[in-house]
Amino acid sequence: AAFVATQFDLNPQNDKLDQVMKVLNEKIKSTSVKADLAKVQEAMVGIKVGTPVPDVELIKQDGKTTKLSEMKGKPTLLVFYASWAPGMVERITPVLKELTDFYKSKMNFALINMDDNAKQFGKTSKALMNGITGTNLYAKGGLKSDAAQKFAIYGFKLPSFMVIDKDEKVASKVFFNNADTQLIETLNKQTGLTAPTAPPAQMPQGTAPAPTPEA
Repeated sequence: AAFVATQFDLNPQNDKLDQVMKVLNEKIKSTSVKADLAKVQEAMVGIKVGTPVPDVELIKQDGKTTKLSEMKGKPTLLVFYASWAPGMVERITPVLKELTDFYKSKMNFALINMDDNAKQFGKTSKALMNGITGTNLYAKGGLKSDAAQKFAIYGFKLPSFMVIDKDEKVASKVFFNNADTQLIETLNKQTGLTAPTAPPAQMPQGTAPAPTPEA
């Protein structure tokens, strides 16, 4: 079971995970081991879709506390990140700006920082999230926070993205690429909008395709 879990942890988007977990649950009789397996699955792909969202307490940039439930009424994209998570500026931020600009009329965005302290949160949120629509929030204590525990967030899984619906239920698995087509499909479904897709590359007029080498 540990070996199987490790393989999926290295490839968390594997669509056979549910099938594997079902077999394990059928074969394993111990309730405590089954409970541990459920925690492993949650750590890999996040909270099960349809489950009520944990109403964790978070801190705003002005130091005031808030809860995710205050965003109810609209679907919300949760963005978990930290200053030390690799590729934030190069890979994540440009696409995130496009997403928030496109869906902002129909969706909330909770930009949840997982740094170790509030001072670093202040610096990071201003540097990385400048110009991005959303509410900058801090999970006090970072990876030791209540939010990290309840959403199964740990260092190897940052940055990550998850969608919750307007009724405060989990609407997607955890994604680690904010350009993932399944994430875009979920956002479209939750908002009723249709994000534009990149058109196929067009060959300039008068340009013939390269000849295929003969065998």
